[in-house]
Amino acid sequence: PHKPHDGTLKEAFEYSSNVGMAKMVMAHYAKKPEQFIGHLKKMRFNQESGIDLLGETTPVVKTPKSKTWSATTLPWMSFGYEVLVSPLQTLMLYNAVANNGAMMKPYLINSVKESGIMVKENKPEVIEEAICSPETLKALQECLIGVCADEGKGTGYKLFKDAGYSVAGKTGTALVANGNRGYADHIYQSSFAGYFPAENPQYSCIVVIKNKPFAKVYYGAAVAGPVFKEISDKLYALNADSEKNQQRPLPVTDSSNFYYTGATRDIKKVMNTLNMRYTDSVMENDWSRVYATNYIPVLKKQDPGKSLMPDLRGMGLRDAVYLLESMNIKVVAKGRGRIKQQSVHPGAGISKNQKITLELN
Repeated sequence: PHKPHDGTLKEAFEYSSNVGMAKMVMAHYAKKPEQFIGHLKKMRFNQESGIDLLGETTPVVKTPKSKTWSATTLPWMSFGYEVLVSPLQTLMLYNAVANNGAMMKPYLINSVKESGIMVKENKPEVIEEAICSPETLKALQECLIGVCADEGKGTGYKLFKDAGYSVAGKTGTALVANGNRGYADHIYQSSFAGYFPAENPQYSCIVVIKNKPFAKVYYGAAVAGPVFKEISDKLYALNADSEKNQQRPLPVTDSSNFYYTGATRDIKKVMNTLNMRYTDSVMENDWSRVYATNYIPVLKKQDPGKSLMPDLRGMGLRDAVYLLESMNIKVVAKGRGRIKQQSVHPGAGISKNQKITLELN
């Protein structure tokens, strides 16, 4: 529970305050609930998504004409109860927010071919040009970013504070019924939905986890959030922000075209042991990179500095960890071999408690 205090709607959103959401809805829609339901219909919560997959369930959105409508229905709908929609439909909404208001029809495959002949082709299709006004959209985007970026307020701040990229998202925690036992087993459903990078969205994602009865940890930020972050770390390390994080890929097919980085003494030792002729432009520098020029290895100075993120491509994990930890940077490594991609691009400023994800191949 949150301590009682006065705050803005944005703060209530960031705190994930059910009371704040209920008060807002009752203040604006208590006398006209049909208008609130109209907003949900505008976001297509009352329709199936239309995805090319069998078995999609029909969503349920109550109206004042529903038999189970009561005085508590509207405030409870404001924070997600009394509405039955699939995670996919929720993701469609977040994707629309990331897409500047345009809602897209989801699909699983680009095309189907038979004997080389195109049988079916799916193309991006806009099913709702604008889910809301530009002013509302901007405010919503700021709220979603605030959840992950506002220290001391956002429920997702601790999760993404060292991510190295921006996230716009929302945590969710809901008590769910367990068949005939109702809510007696205290089963919670944890979720996190969002998109990233927030300033130039490339991916939208939702994670929904149904917890075991009487689980000690069940909040969305603690259960579903870490899974979302593991996915987003992986995608970002694979160059999610392609426009801003363009990195020269490591050549892997031609053995005469190579690119490695590491401790200068180790590289020279290997070269000398193999009696390889090379051009030395490093001299006594601790770190260097070696690459081919006209089939001749060239050693070049690699000065990582202390305030900027170094270029780690081609470096072995041991050298990278040694270098990064000496700069007080936390390292998460995925894969084996040499570093192919890094989640924080070279030359970026290093913040306190900086964390970086390394992709090895």
